[in-house]
Amino acid sequence: MMQARQSATVRSLLLVAMAAAAAESFDAVLLDPPFAAGLLPAATHAAARLLVPGGFLYAEQGEPFDPALPALTLHRSQRAGAVHAHLFVKAR
Repeated sequence: MMQARQSATVRSLLLVAMAAAAAESFDAVLLDPPFAAGLLPAATHAAARLLVPGGFLYAEQGEPFDPALPALTLHRSQRAGAVHAHLFVKAR
């Protein structure tokens, strides 16, 4: 079970909220934007800035996704129907 000192759910304009957050202030970021919106590449770059070293980024997309960011390494991926799920870890 995950132990959290603090947790928050932010429902806002995704990229605006991410730009306003402090760098390296999140242990994990979960991204599940509407597939056709094309938000995942920009949101992934923003999430990488927010993650602490060793932090996790979980992202869902309608196709395989490689963010091409040196700071993020693919930890695990899987497919369930039309959803491709990716778990990345930020370099320490």
